[in-house]
Amino acid sequence: MVWREPVEDDPAGSEVDVWAIPLDETSGRLIGVQLSAGEAERAEGIRTARDRSRFVTSRLWLRRLLADRLAVSPEVIVYGASVLGKPELVSPPRSDLQFSLSRSGVWCVCAIAAARPVGVDVEECAGRPDLGRTERRFFSDGERASLAGLSGADRLRGFYRIWARKEAVLKAAGVGLAGEWAALDTTKDVVTFADGSWPLPSAAVSGSWSVRDLPMEPGYAAAISLRGRFGDPLRLRRAGVVGERAGAG
Repeated sequence: MVWREPVEDDPAGSEVDVWAIPLDETSGRLIGVQLSAGEAERAEGIRTARDRSRFVTSRLWLRRLLADRLAVSPEVIVYGASVLGKPELVSPPRSDLQFSLSRSGVWCVCAIAAARPVGVDVEECAGRPDLGRTERRFFSDGERASLAGLSGADRLRGFYRIWARKEAVLKAAGVGLAGEWAALDTTKDVVTFADGSWPLPSAAVSGSWSVRDLPMEPGYAAAISLRGRFGDPLRLRRAGVVGERAGAG
């Protein structure tokens, strides 16, 4: 799936591309795309063949999509990370291009944006015994209230929807994890960081951040966040479909 939309308040021509990638399916568009030496070393350390394959596929797609966006060959793409772990493009030099990658289970989500920070998160809605404890520690009062009265599968979906939204905002801001998660309320589509809730200069988390759910297959929750506001309409298509090319609207 590719979601390409104009974004309000961006420079002319600025866009956001969001791809949902099925990691257990192959695509001819990945032929000739290679991992970096660091990625290959990391892949070797992954214990199971299934998880190793999914990691490799996600990184190959990231390299493919960045190359398509920049109209360059995949081998010239080099990316690194900030001191807080936010991914950054190193080569070719495009300081205005931002991207984010997340994978869980059989799905990967990738977002590429011009001019403004972007973050995505996808979560497989798997049962876990510590949901209540996690909610009390990491969710705001409003987020916990939104789960009140839900049970079973509905509560599980609600939990992961909130988790994906929080992760997407945190990834967009690039603030790392060492802050007050419960002070960040994502029940609305525009959120702000409470003063003093993160041990960073205020400029890093200033202003408003938009967050929206992404439509995924049953059993998954996903979200995207961007500094400022989104434009409409939203469109989403699956990457790797025969005949589809990157950047198709």
